[in-house]
Order: sequence, then C-alpha cells, then structure tokens
Amino acid sequence: MAGGAQGICFAIGIDTAIDVATRLMRDGRVHRARIGVAVQTVSLDKRLAKALKRPGNNAVMISEVLRGGAAEEGGLLPDDIILTLGGQIVAGVDDLHRFLTAERVNVAQNVTLVRGTRVESASIVPKSDG
Repeated sequence: MAGGAQGICFAIGIDTAIDVATRLMRDGRVHRARIGVAVQTVSLDKRLAKALKRPGNNAVMISEVLRGGAAEEGGLLPDDIILTLGGQIVAGVDDLHRFLTAERVNVAQNVTLVRGTRVESASIVPKSDG
C-alpha cells in the first residue's frame, strides 16, 4: 500500500455521507460554509448536561480558532464548548458539518456555548469555502 495511512481508519457518520452523496449528485460539488475552527466531539459531565437540558451528553469543543475566520471574528475561543448553532443542538462534529451548508454563508448564526463555568451567547457569520 502506498502512502502513510496503513492501519488508520477514516469514518464519517451515515447521515453526513447521505447528505454529501445527495449534494454531489444534485450539484456536482458540495459547497460548505466555514466558521474557522478545529473541533472535536466531547462528553459533558452528566450533571452539566442535565442542568443544560441536553438530550444527550455530547457537544463540540473548539480546539483551535483559525485567524480571520468567522469564529475569531465572533469572539469564540479555544476550549469553548458549542452547545447550539443557529438554534440547533450540536452534539457532535457531524452535526456541525450538516449545519454548515452553503445556505448558511453570510447569514448570522447565534451560538450558545460553555466558556469556563458560564453559558454564553455569541454571533458568527459563516464564510464561503470557495
């Protein structure tokens, strides 16, 4: 096998795969909105999830904020935990990807997040991927 990916598994959620396949067949390309973050799915403490009235324990933590991106412009920071985006619950990276469609470009989106011990709100304007 050529390359350096031997033994590494790459997986995406089935809902994301279906969405991508549908857009590829319809448009020939998948256009996305970008907010300029690197993220990972995290498990919230069960008591915190219950206090926040989350349907599950997962959310998305920002591990990196990219310069000049929508997240930086909206004041988001590394270690912020995104709970909702545009009023929709974000329980994982796949939820974030499904939300960031081309239709969201240049449309302000409210973000609910946990920063430290506080729940805060911010507004970001996703940018085009192209």
